[in-house]
Amino acid sequence: MERILQIEKYRNLGFKQKERLVLNTSLEKGKMGNLIVMVGANNSGKSNVLDALISFGKHKIEDRDITTLSYEEEYRKPSLALVTKDDDEIYSYEITYGENTPKINYPADKKKNKAELVTYLNDIVAVLKPFRENLQQFIEIETKISNKLTIEELLDLETQLNSIIENVYNNRQYNSNDRNAWNTIVNELVTKVSKVRELFNRSSGKNHDWERLSAKYQDKYSINFLPNIISYTERKFTNNDLKVGYQYLDRSTFFTAILKAINVKKEEIINAYNTFNTTGNKGVLKDLENKLNKKLKTISKRFNDLYFLEEDAYKFTFDFESNQINFIMYRNGLSMTLDYQSTGFKWFFNLYFDFLCGKELNAGDIVVMDEPAINLHPAGQVELRKFLKEFAIRNDIVIILATHTPFLVDLDYLDEIRVVSINENEAVISNDFSTIDLEDPDSLKPIKQAFVIENHILYDQDKTLVFVEGITDYNYMVAFKHLFGEKDIIFLPIKGVGKYNSDGFKEKQQAISVHLSQIKKNHPILMVDADGAGKSMKTINKDSNLDVFMLSEVNEQFKTIENLFSQDDLKTLGIIDESGRYVKKSSTSASFKTHIMTATLSDETKNNFANLFKYINEAL
Repeated sequence: MERILQIEKYRNLGFKQKERLVLNTSLEKGKMGNLIVMVGANNSGKSNVLDALISFGKHKIEDRDITTLSYEEEYRKPSLALVTKDDDEIYSYEITYGENTPKINYPADKKKNKAELVTYLNDIVAVLKPFRENLQQFIEIETKISNKLTIEELLDLETQLNSIIENVYNNRQYNSNDRNAWNTIVNELVTKVSKVRELFNRSSGKNHDWERLSAKYQDKYSINFLPNIISYTERKFTNNDLKVGYQYLDRSTFFTAILKAINVKKEEIINAYNTFNTTGNKGVLKDLENKLNKKLKTISKRFNDLYFLEEDAYKFTFDFESNQINFIMYRNGLSMTLDYQSTGFKWFFNLYFDFLCGKELNAGDIVVMDEPAINLHPAGQVELRKFLKEFAIRNDIVIILATHTPFLVDLDYLDEIRVVSINENEAVISNDFSTIDLEDPDSLKPIKQAFVIENHILYDQDKTLVFVEGITDYNYMVAFKHLFGEKDIIFLPIKGVGKYNSDGFKEKQQAISVHLSQIKKNHPILMVDADGAGKSMKTINKDSNLDVFMLSEVNEQFKTIENLFSQDDLKTLGIIDESGRYVKKSSTSASFKTHIMTATLSDETKNNFANLFKYINEAL
């Protein structure tokens, strides 16, 4: 399962070929939440990618989005499409500059439609059998109808049957009763022929049916095929923002957002204060305070739900004084001061009361953020990234942020990273770190280039660094690192160790060894499969600085990382297909890593990985 934004001829994106921004690797409830961290050098095109998302969310591509890379007409019609690959079928909703009608691709089950088409053709034959004036042609058509024909060939037979219908109708001599009977038959045939045409259109993708596409995703995933795409820039609130003179309600962004969320007009508050000032009856303010606090319970509940704390952990109330309105916060019954709360809480508080309390977030929605947390200290940025990841997962939404700070990158979640770079003036999006060239296996290179930093900024050089063969191995090892609470090991993926005995094989392996030793000068480790390439890599590095070990050294049954999973877990987790072949999908392993804490695993699997970590910690 994959959901992507496909970008074509949009500013400096998708000029020569369509660019893809991978948004989701699952649309299942509880698994679709995702954080995407977009990195790239200045002027690489990160903002253009974010703007493309926002343009798609608004269903509008503007003049300023037309590329300036070419003035040829064929390149000056940008398009954006939300595309999902589901059950090996491609579904999409595409908008194009200057066109009011979106293009919708809904490929129905062609095999099923073809069978239905054959059934309807046979029904037409059955109706025509009493009228065999064109007998030979009719028999030929009757014998040809079968599932072996293509849809186009079946449609050709339908055209010939239509011709027979016309000939019979035009050439017979009828009395009035025959004419009425034949008219009834023709009407029945017309209905069946139209059904054939409908099936053909559905099978060939010519029937762009938005209702069916929308209904499919509601029925299967309980989400809207088209998500809300929301752009957010943080507005920081302080204690001073939580109080206001009633005369200045219009000037308060904070109180304006809350009153809008609980559907209270400021005039109601001003009228109450005017009455109080005239009569001196403070009960007027108390009555209004009680009324608004009842409405505020909904805001408090939703805050707790989104922040994923126990019900009523946080409670918010209004306090109406003679000249001032106060917004008071409580946690577990104790009042709290906003300025003294954690970075993550304050960030969420700002997000909620400036943005979410008046909006509804639905599963599958996308929140876009450009350069969040730039004023936070490094520890605060790390905490914010963790909060965003957890918030996205809990609420089944996608949060996409563009950043220049390396502290929003977590080396345990390289699958979050999207690198935007420039290639001959075009912006290029890299979605997968397993695509690093064999001659340069440094997975961190594009990140370092984006941030203009060195390795020591990204990770502690004193920790154990283990290189593994590919993104799948990386995801599984990081998953069990989290499960076992390992804190002193860092895993990084390389793109394999070469194709065994291919041209220049040993030279490439020696080059990889040199690169890895340069990345980690102090006792670098490489974990390889127990195959020909792995054995060769171990032999080449027998006396080098790179410590290579094969999985079979932990247990002779371990040839690849999939061997560490029990047979039941392989099937349950979708790591093995029906034919018994391993499924090497980064999306499968990344989803497993994200949800490892809630996964049900056999003791066999956990013991196997525990022994592998013991080997890394003790033997190496």
